[in-house]
Amino acid sequence: MRRAMNGITLTDPQKQQIQTLRQQYAQDHPAGSTHDPTAAKAFRASLLNVLTPDQQTQYLKNLDTLRKQRRDYRAGRIDPNPEPTGGPFAPEPSPTPSAA
Repeated sequence: MRRAMNGITLTDPQKQQIQTLRQQYAQDHPAGSTHDPTAAKAFRASLLNVLTPDQQTQYLKNLDTLRKQRRDYRAGRIDPNPEPTGGPFAPEPSPTPSAA
C-alpha cells in the first residue's frame, strides 16, 4: 500500500483514519492467514472513501502502475535486480586512471 500512496499528501485526520483501517485489517487478517480478495477489495474501497477526488485519482494511477510492473515482472520483461543508476545507494563510479 505504501507505494500506491506515493505522491499523496494526507491530512492528519486522513492519516488517523487510514491507520485505523490498517489496524482493523491487520487484526482481522493476521500475517500468514489466507489471502481474502473480498476483504482486500473492501479495504481499498474504505481507503478510497478517506481520500479526496484528486488523491483517489493519484492512488488509482499508482495502483495501475504497480499492477503493470507486477505483470511485466511475472512475464520476464523486468529485470528483478536492475543495476543502480543513481540515488543514495548507487555505487561510486570507478576512478579513471590519470595519464602520467
